[in-house]
Amino acid sequence: MLELVLAEKIYGRHRLRKLERFGHEVMRYIQDLEIEVVDFELFKGWVRVKISGQDEVAAANFIRKIYGEVRSLSEISPGDVLKGFARDVGKVGYGLYLDSFIEDKDALIPLYSLRESLTAGKRLSLRTIVKHFGITENMPLEFEVRKVEDKKVEGALSQSQVEDFLEIMRRGLDVLVVTGALREEIERALTRSGHRIDVIRIERLSFLCHRLICKEDTMALGLIPELGPYLSESLFGVFSPRRVIKSLKIGYYQF
Repeated sequence: MLELVLAEKIYGRHRLRKLERFGHEVMRYIQDLEIEVVDFELFKGWVRVKISGQDEVAAANFIRKIYGEVRSLSEISPGDVLKGFARDVGKVGYGLYLDSFIEDKDALIPLYSLRESLTAGKRLSLRTIVKHFGITENMPLEFEVRKVEDKKVEGALSQSQVEDFLEIMRRGLDVLVVTGALREEIERALTRSGHRIDVIRIERLSFLCHRLICKEDTMALGLIPELGPYLSESLFGVFSPRRVIKSLKIGYYQF
C-alpha cells in the first residue's frame, strides 16, 4: 500500500462531504487502473490517500502529477518550488504565511519580497497588496524556497506565480477569487443570481478555490453581494487591474 498527502486542502463545514466529492474526482482519473483499495482521509486539513493494488505505483504517480504532494520540512531545500495555501491573511504586517508542509509550520513570504514581485518595489502595506491582488484565506500560491533555517522557511512567489498575476494585469479584466466552494456551487450561484452572463469563465486554482474572470464592463466587487447569499461559506477576493494601476500610478504597458 502506498500513501500520499496531496497538496489539496479541505476546510469549512461539511468536510467529509467535500472529501467524498474530491475522492470521486480522483477516482475518475484512475478508474482504468488495477486498484483494489483507495482510501481518502483528512490529515491536518490536507487530503491523505492510501492506494493498494497491482497498479498502485502508476496510480500514485498520476495523482501526484495532477495534485502535487505535501512534503516534510526535512525534505526542503532552497530553490524548491512548492504550493502553499494562504493563511491568516492580513493579520500580520511583515509578510504572508503559506500553509505548505506536513508539519505545523508555515512558509513566510516577506513583505519586501511581495513588493519586489508585485508592486515594482513601491512601499505598499501588506494589507494593501493582498487586497489589490485578491489574495484571500486558503488561496493557493506557488512559491520558491529561498531560505531554510531552524525549521523556518522563507520564500518568494515563483516566477510562474508572478507571471500569472501579471497576465491578469495585461488582460485588464476584473477577477473575483472565491475560496471554500466547489465549482458546481459557484456555477449554481451565478445562475440563481442572474450573473452568469457577467463571467467569461471560471478558472480552478484548487479543489475549493476558483477565480471568476469577469466581462470587460463587469466589476468583480459588485458581484460579491449578489453571490454571497448563495455561497455563505465562501470568502471573496477582488483583483481589479484598474485599481492596481491607479494605486501604483503606472500604465498597463509596464506589465
